[in-house]
Amino acid sequence: MHRPVPGRFPCGYDPVLEALPIGIYFLEGDRLRYVNPWLSEALGYGNCEELIGKSFPEIIHPDDRERIKLEIQGQTARTDRMKSGAACSKRMDPPSGCA
Repeated sequence: MHRPVPGRFPCGYDPVLEALPIGIYFLEGDRLRYVNPWLSEALGYGNCEELIGKSFPEIIHPDDRERIKLEIQGQTARTDRMKSGAACSKRMDPPSGCA
């Protein structure tokens, strides 16, 4: 069984991600950086470590690979815009009494 690696995520989210009854994965480029136990089991792998480092397209059905590739590219573009501030530049107005 997969065990959380301390410090893998900021703010101690490991227990939350590990316990969720849905598949969660994180990519770095097209490589799997994190897979929670639920997804690992759903895909038929013995433990999460078997998936870490695999190319994401390796676990996608061949008929769906091109569509998923385009979706990931779109998500990456949105993330890049958000990092630059172009996608979400807002001024916040806190309630009175808040700094």
